Amino acid sequence: MRSYQLYLLEEDIVQRYYGQEIKLFNLFCERFQANLALKPLLTKQVEFITKPLPVKHLTKILSKEDHYLNSDQINISTFRMAHPPSESWIDVKLRDHYLLVTAFGKMEVETRLFERLKELDSHFFAVNVGQHRFGWLGPLKKAQAF
Repeated sequence: MRSYQLYLLEEDIVQRYYGQEIKLFNLFCERFQANLALKPLLTKQVEFITKPLPVKHLTKILSKEDHYLNSDQINISTFRMAHPPSESWIDVKLRDHYLLVTAFGKMEVETRLFERLKELDSHFFAVNVGQHRFGWLGPLKKAQAF
């Protein structure tokens, strides 16, 4: 089982922290591990650098089926995308400022999800606090000034 959060970051944050993703990851880790006194402050910092998720567009993307994936809405905020032949599936839970993804089986189902999300916005940042893994869903190119 793989579990992680996907955050949609603000454009200026993406530009500022491109190449310094460890700083973003550290903020998400600190928030995850914070005590009750610090958690509200760190939550505000995370909310400042992230965009609210476009729920209407995400619902459409997550409900879409193709020749590879079956998709079901389990409840108002949870979707399951599955590839029955490989016994692989992911659950995607919509939160205000992130998607909570739990995956089982082969990575192809996740790859399909990531491709769909990149069509919506290329600034999704994945965080797995438990395994200390993080990164962009797709490659980003830093703008060069002349």
